[in-house]
Amino acid sequence: MAKKKEELKKAFSKGSTPTEKDFHDLIDAIFGNKEDEKETKSKTKSANKKSK
Repeated sequence: MAKKKEELKKAFSKGSTPTEKDFHDLIDAIFGNKEDEKETKSKTKSANKKSK
């Protein structure tokens, strides 16, 4: 599960050393939701076409 906004801010604050997982979580936080939305919309459109 991706970290919350406040957790990511702490991981990337001055004096902290972000881990590889912190970078993964940051990328998921930025792009993950958009990609998930696109995938969901695509599946919904496919399901709607099949039901017609």
